[in-house]
Amino acid sequence: MKLLYFLLLTTVCFAQEVDSLYITPNGLNGYAVLKAPGSAEDLYNKSLEYLHLNFKQPDSIIKNKLPGKILRWQGIYINKVEFYQNGSLVGASIQLLMDWRFQEGRVKYEIVDATVLVAGMPIFYKGGAFDSCFYNNRGEPRKRVEDIRIAADDFINKNMKEFENYLNGKTDLDDW
Repeated sequence: MKLLYFLLLTTVCFAQEVDSLYITPNGLNGYAVLKAPGSAEDLYNKSLEYLHLNFKQPDSIIKNKLPGKILRWQGIYINKVEFYQNGSLVGASIQLLMDWRFQEGRVKYEIVDATVLVAGMPIFYKGGAFDSCFYNNRGEPRKRVEDIRIAADDFINKNMKEFENYLNGKTDLDDW
């Protein structure tokens, strides 16, 4: 039980604000704070709208919501993590459990859990029994999955930037 409290405490204490998210030997490197105009309530509503535009059944992915304060959701992006393997383009899926917290003019963007799936099998899972197969026990990158890790990092940051652009009104949804 003491070990569980220690792991929870170290996870909470070492989370830090970063400009871009990436996978490290210890899981994800922190959280991002996205800047956008509007009150906490406005940003919350815009975030709900973003989920409705990007998921088929947005109400089923929302796990917890406190209007104007917190929005927790879990969704899967199927075959969106693209990488080359033996000269062929391959798509992996990524499942994210997200926490978005809202304040005046900013949103805390935190990935609570992330699972990268190749052919339906998890190869990276943050927050569970194992943190990463992208690194060996010495913290060195494993060459055979390096392309997948880089592709997952790229997808996570592209997705975060797309969300930030949406909050700031920079979207191409009206170009049709």
